[in-house]
Amino acid sequence: MQRLIPVVAAALVLAASASAATPAQHVAAQLKPQLQAALKKQYPTLKVTFTKITCAIAKNGKSGRCAAYFQIPAARAIGAFTIGLTINPSTGKYTWKQLAAACKDSSTGQKLACF
Repeated sequence: MQRLIPVVAAALVLAASASAATPAQHVAAQLKPQLQAALKKQYPTLKVTFTKITCAIAKNGKSGRCAAYFQIPAARAIGAFTIGLTINPSTGKYTWKQLAAACKDSSTGQKLACF
């Protein structure tokens, strides 16, 4: 039983550290509702669902880029936004701007006009 305790303790420490979010993951989680709200405001009747957002933050912590993947089921469309980030490293607050968008038909893969 005494040999099992250190193994269980080590497993708990590894599990706890594995669930900790990186700064990029934290930004991605915060960005999702902001993008959702911005699109709803600009296109109130369009039902856009963001499926995945991934971010990378520059080593200096002052900028970053995110890829925001989305789907629009009613239009049979899927796509991705490239989002640019400007980050204040001392506060962690950021501003974002859409840099690019790409859309395609979810069935045929054919390019579609995008936002």
